[in-house]
This record gives sequence, C-alpha cells and structure tokens, in this order.
Amino acid sequence: MKYELPMMKRGGGGAICNTASVAALTGPGGMCAYAASKCGVHGLTRVAAIENSAHNIRVNTLAPGWTETPMVVPIALKIPALRRTPLQPFRRSAGASQAK
Repeated sequence: MKYELPMMKRGGGGAICNTASVAALTGPGGMCAYAASKCGVHGLTRVAAIENSAHNIRVNTLAPGWTETPMVVPIALKIPALRRTPLQPFRRSAGASQAK
C-alpha cells in the first residue's frame, strides 16, 4: 500500500484487497506466529480504510477459511475445533471466464 495509495489519491480513488486468513479472527491454537501475522494484516487494513476513505479509496481484507494444505492438516488433527470443521481441498484457480 506504500506505493498504491499515493497513486490512487492522485487518480481520484480505488480499491485495495489484502489477503489475511480466518486465523486472524479465530485465533486457533498451534499457529501463534501465523495468526499474529494475519491479524497484523487485518489491523493494517482497518486503519488504512479509515485513513483513506475521504480519498474515495476502499481497503478491505479477504479472510479465507481453512484450506487443506500441508501446513494446516497436521494442526487440524491436534485442535478439536478444526477436527470438526471440514477442510476445503486446495484446487486450481478458475480463470476469469469461468467465474460465475
């Protein structure tokens, strides 16, 4: 955002979407550093949204849920709440023409 915001202000506005994680909102055990880093992204986004709304700039956070990845699977086995939550398998990204 260091470089995007000045350009958006000169251009009359825009939108930024940062990617965090549901870990920023739920604080799962076993992922302290990861959750803290994603919480930092979420906090930065909130402050940037407040500071730049007068310039017609929207700043939002996308916080995807649990995805079945090599990082998450071992942790999910140790945390009861995650064992009850179905993990979404990681699949290939859709192209723009495939979006519904």
